[in-house]
Amino acid sequence: MAGARHRKKWREAVKFLLSIGCITITVVIVVFTKTQAFYDHHVLEKKQGGFKSQCTAAVRMMVKSNIHLLAIDFDMTILNIHTGGEWEGGAEKLQKHVRNEFKCLIQTSLERGIFVAVASFSKQEELILSVLKEFIPEHHYSRVSVKGGNNYPESTGKKRQMQLALEDFSKMSNDKAFVPNDAILLIDDDLYNVEQCAYEGHRCIHFDPEKRAHFVFEQIIAALQS
Repeated sequence: MAGARHRKKWREAVKFLLSIGCITITVVIVVFTKTQAFYDHHVLEKKQGGFKSQCTAAVRMMVKSNIHLLAIDFDMTILNIHTGGEWEGGAEKLQKHVRNEFKCLIQTSLERGIFVAVASFSKQEELILSVLKEFIPEHHYSRVSVKGGNNYPESTGKKRQMQLALEDFSKMSNDKAFVPNDAILLIDDDLYNVEQCAYEGHRCIHFDPEKRAHFVFEQIIAALQS
């Protein structure tokens, strides 16, 4: 009888210790996750520190020039690699290839009320959106559009993607007002897409992935001043 009571107390003690251990592990995981998020944000701010003022100046120029839609190519522009529309490593790994300069540009543009669209030929639209959500605050999700896929004729550049993004912009903002062609700015590493963009009367910037990415801010200011 005494042995049974002893075993019962022993089991209760083990359960208690296990419950304490689970709570401790949970607390450690939560603290680690929040600490990691704070560290990642701090590192990003530090990396952006060298070009933050340039980024802010470029977006200020966009606002002054009445840019309503900023359309940006994905592969070799936002990203420093080309996925070929066949990335299999998930959004978390892919977002490590996002250029910090474009993180800053996208974030600051959204903060200043500019609608942002990714205009791509990649069919992995959901993946691209997930990558953007890795660094865009949730309250800005409604001002972001991703238009990809290989169903668009490449002969017209990114024309169709930008048209569809404008439709999203009208729906999300409940603004049916006409958006003039020169209120759209495209940044793309493909010169042909840039030429087609200019043909449509949009503002266009040819991004050279071989140069340092922060030059894009100077390009924006120069293009909008001309």
